[in-house]
Amino acid sequence: MAARNNGDGLVVALGLSLWTLLGLQVLIGVLLSTQYSSAIGEAHGSVAAIGRGGFWGFLAGFHYWGSAVTILLAGLNLAVLLWYGRNGWDSRWLWWGAIGIAVIAVMFQMTGNLLPGSAHDVRTAFKEASIASAAPVMGRQLFEATLGGIEVGQSTFDRWYFAHRFAASALLILLAIPCLRAALRLRVSGLWRWAPVAVIVVGAALAVGYGAPHGPTAGAEDFASQAVKPMWYVLPMHALLNISLSVNPSLSWVGAMLLPALGFGSFALVPLLWRKGLPAVFGRLALLAGTAMMVFAVLTYGQQLQSPFSETAMAEGDAEPAGDFGQIDTALAKVGREEFLEAGCLGCHSVGGEGLAVTGPNLGHVGDEHQDPDWFVEKLRDPASKSPGTTMPSFADLGDEKLRALAEYLRSLRASDEPAP
Repeated sequence: MAARNNGDGLVVALGLSLWTLLGLQVLIGVLLSTQYSSAIGEAHGSVAAIGRGGFWGFLAGFHYWGSAVTILLAGLNLAVLLWYGRNGWDSRWLWWGAIGIAVIAVMFQMTGNLLPGSAHDVRTAFKEASIASAAPVMGRQLFEATLGGIEVGQSTFDRWYFAHRFAASALLILLAIPCLRAALRLRVSGLWRWAPVAVIVVGAALAVGYGAPHGPTAGAEDFASQAVKPMWYVLPMHALLNISLSVNPSLSWVGAMLLPALGFGSFALVPLLWRKGLPAVFGRLALLAGTAMMVFAVLTYGQQLQSPFSETAMAEGDAEPAGDFGQIDTALAKVGREEFLEAGCLGCHSVGGEGLAVTGPNLGHVGDEHQDPDWFVEKLRDPASKSPGTTMPSFADLGDEKLRALAEYLRSLRASDEPAP
């Protein structure tokens, strides 16, 4: 088939590179599974043993960095198809394949992220489930279905391992046949045909140079903790999440779930709505808008990200100073309770047995952890100053008087005492 435009070589090179890399990832995953244990008490140790070097360490490194390269190439593939207008009916399988690969690549990454069992991995899984819990009507059910309970446990590992090994792989196989047929109909020559080899070399070089980072094992406090820095591949969703939270704390699911789903769903409809494809000017405008959003996300939230090169334990922010902070002012705590309800805090938090929200942590015993009212005020003004990576919005606009009342109510919430009325 004659080349239709000068984008064919790049389109085919990216497509074949992606499918080659994904095929290798599946094969390496099967090999690594023979050395991995998904038992919650053994997962971290088995991954640590795999990563100690040699053949298995190289495979683990390639699996880690290959996943990152796949996500980057999937984004570039979509960008190239948008730029050249290759999203009409004649190119439908190239276009649908690009969307499908992007979704599956992120699915592989997210479901596989928990499996090493580090503190960061466990907290990330709980955080993702907590964001889903904010969805209307089915939020609580989504939360418990994702975790297999109310915190990360053996059921969580079993479910995510199944999704990683079988569900994502099945989707990949179903998508592969029509998409590869569409890509192979295009003519590619010259250096483009070596693109899959170049991608493998890049993945191998990263595996040798950096290996697969593996943080400290998860402790009891990590299995229901949301104090975690997000990974780079969820940066766009993290930006949308923070924008949604700034509008209303109960809308976290809109930015993290609804808008990405609507975006990919709308793109998937393009070949059906525009038989000749999205007009090039609109496709390029969409691409520029997406690029601008990424730049904004990097500039705004980039410092909150977990480094892909070395996984570290979550910094918990400034410690509370020691000291006697006095008895609870019950009258002020009562005012704070009213502010707590008026601000809609039960939309994200529960307090002991009150409320069902799990987007944020249960605050029933928060007074046992902190008693300094200034600590609470600063946390409410600037949440990231006390919990780096948090998605909690700022309540600075409430003013000092209301923040002081809220702080008094929060420090009254102790296991040894009845909460303020």
